[in-house]
Amino acid sequence: MHTNPWHLAWLVTLTSAIPLAEANTPHSFSANEIARLNWGNGAKQIALDKAPANNFGPQRLTIDEAGTGLYLLDATNQRIWLFNTTLNQFSSIRLPSKQADDFCVLDNGEHFYLLLSQKVVLINNKAQQLTDYAIKDNIRPIGIQCHEKRGLIIQAFDGNAYRHNDDTPLEFQAMVRGGYTLHALRNNASEGTILLHHEETNIGKDILVVSRNGELATFNLIGVDNNENTYLSVEEVATKGSPPRRFLRKYTPDGQLVAEAELAYSLYAYTFQDLVVTPTGDVFQIVPHKNHLKVVKWRLSTDNTRSAASRGLSLSYTETQADDFEPSEAAVEGIIKDKSAETRRIQAVSRQQIIATAKAYANKDFYVDYANITYGRQYLGGKIVKTPISRAGWYTGVPYKWCGFNSLSSFENGLKQGKKAGDKCTKCGGRSCGIRQTVGIDCSGFVSRVWGLTRKYGTSQLPNIAVRLRSKSQLRPGDILNKVGHVRLFSHRDAAGRFCVYEASSKDWKVSKRCYHAYDLKNYRPYRYKRVLSQGGSGFTTTQKLPTRFLIYGTRRIAEGQSRTYQAKVFYSDGSRRDVTHRASWREKSRYAYFRGATLYTKRVNRKKSVYIKASYAEKGKILKAGVAVTIRNTSARN
Repeated sequence: MHTNPWHLAWLVTLTSAIPLAEANTPHSFSANEIARLNWGNGAKQIALDKAPANNFGPQRLTIDEAGTGLYLLDATNQRIWLFNTTLNQFSSIRLPSKQADDFCVLDNGEHFYLLLSQKVVLINNKAQQLTDYAIKDNIRPIGIQCHEKRGLIIQAFDGNAYRHNDDTPLEFQAMVRGGYTLHALRNNASEGTILLHHEETNIGKDILVVSRNGELATFNLIGVDNNENTYLSVEEVATKGSPPRRFLRKYTPDGQLVAEAELAYSLYAYTFQDLVVTPTGDVFQIVPHKNHLKVVKWRLSTDNTRSAASRGLSLSYTETQADDFEPSEAAVEGIIKDKSAETRRIQAVSRQQIIATAKAYANKDFYVDYANITYGRQYLGGKIVKTPISRAGWYTGVPYKWCGFNSLSSFENGLKQGKKAGDKCTKCGGRSCGIRQTVGIDCSGFVSRVWGLTRKYGTSQLPNIAVRLRSKSQLRPGDILNKVGHVRLFSHRDAAGRFCVYEASSKDWKVSKRCYHAYDLKNYRPYRYKRVLSQGGSGFTTTQKLPTRFLIYGTRRIAEGQSRTYQAKVFYSDGSRRDVTHRASWREKSRYAYFRGATLYTKRVNRKKSVYIKASYAEKGKILKAGVAVTIRNTSARN
């Protein structure tokens, strides 16, 4: 019988942690660029995938268990880049396909898992496919993780982690190097908690993450080093509407913040995971720039925070240029002169309807025949057309079409009539819009459809039928993040605070799902449709509130003849928790100790002894248990 490790977890209580406002100014990190790869398709280059209003660099930076190899996925060029952190040298490993969306490393680079849409493929470092794993249809992956002992984990858009063949969410959100599993909890607008559980030792800890200046926008675990120090990236927003600042933080094993520096960041290209930490505590980061990808190394320093901050920003790409991206939409004709009359004409729609329609576009399965494809470029209806799909077969997600505004039914019917599946030729000559020989949707056409509008509104027109929000923290499902040229539909924020959206713009040119850090959205403004029927929830992922984990806090070593009081907490599926110390049942299995309430009393021993303490708690018909071995120390003799 498999026992859920979270139900047997033992957590070290962080009573020694002091509030950040009272803590001494922490140490900092020094940052240095140690390598770079130019963009391109050559032998010593890495691909930059350009899409409407987005550029895509490597999906993930990852590291092997030894901590000496950094790995970057370069799927377009059919390879994985390996950077040796000792020699500061690049080498590459060939891939069997260009279609990989994400990857993870096994056996120090001997094997790799590749995420290919709704399946995962295991290959060796000779590009030989060993086996594949189909992902259940109702799990929508955005990333993968793997471990030699713990297997393959699917990271999904809904914020949960899954096994590929089981749609029951796991009770952790990610795996961490060193044998840990992760669960992030948002306590309030300025505070969150990182829960770590070590599966082999059955010991865990929680790290309280507090904003030092304003709102805690996001907090993401980077990793744990060999000394059990924890490294996080944290984004803070000082005041409503101000741009976010992103920091690298180091916490001691007992939760003390000891180092902080402002991180480099890039608005030029999207990366899902850009930071890793080595077993020795060095942090590596990839930073996309206009002509190349930088590899930056962060190391603990005695410099003050200001000098490190200026160094981090000097390595950043903070302002976008007009020619950085492919255009996302053509200009929509017509100027809205009477905004109040326009508001009266538009239809009301609920948030549930908006998200349901967005899911339908993103999850749409369809078959593309040879008649629906242009082989290269084709001149149709006064415009050069190029379909984003190049092979016949089944696909998921309505494809991008320049100026597209197709409903799901008209898209399906158009394919049956032999129309082309999308058009990604955004800078091609000829007519700019209205090509009837193609079907699909663009970014503002997608938002117009999910809002139930009867005509297409461009990104410059959507604000006329929407209310601008004071800050992104007010976003609710069905709201939008808009800038002139591109728009994203807000779905939810995950437990770490990232903004999860639907958009008709992606590496593979279709309606898809992604989660962004706050800095990724620096140039976007939040809006709410004027005719939305419900204000909805908090914007953070919510589920039915059920007890999921039961954890004990306290010491693992007690001197003979002494007593210690333990604490018990229950955690719920909505991210909340509460103290149930005095409602739990406590017991021990030893003649050397006994419980009175939650206090364990020890007897005299002639040598060190172990006592296994247990606690149980029942709620809503579910019995949760926790237990761990505690050592009673003999103080009169040397152990």
